[in-house]
Amino acid sequence: MTYPTTTSELRPVMGIFNQFSNFIRKYSEPAKILNDGLKTNTKFTCTPEMEQALDTIKHAIIHGKLKLHAPDYHYPLILETDGSDDGWGAVLLQNIKGERRTIRMWSKQWSGNFGTKPPHHREAKAWMNGIEKAMPFAKASPHA
Repeated sequence: MTYPTTTSELRPVMGIFNQFSNFIRKYSEPAKILNDGLKTNTKFTCTPEMEQALDTIKHAIIHGKLKLHAPDYHYPLILETDGSDDGWGAVLLQNIKGERRTIRMWSKQWSGNFGTKPPHHREAKAWMNGIEKAMPFAKASPHA
């Protein structure tokens, strides 16, 4: 990855990184450095601190240093889904003693022209895709 040279180049990178924000330990520390770079009213410069912050988040994503958990079948599974214009996403999680523990997440762009369908169609399809992906976990759960 080349380092951004403008705020317009940094914004989409931050958008991707923000998708993983709930799964990266201490994400807020490097993200604050990068978000501060977006707020400047001066000409954008990718500082060494920003390069380090970008590398820290990128390393966590690429090398799987994410806060994902194995399911604890003493607790019920929760599936959250979302269908947008661009694609769908689903997160399988559990709430254990007040802590939100993510087990697995999926996302994909729509194929064909499904993104032009009405919102309730996209939401329903996202839910169906999420159920299909979560089914092996649900079958192993006594709460199913």
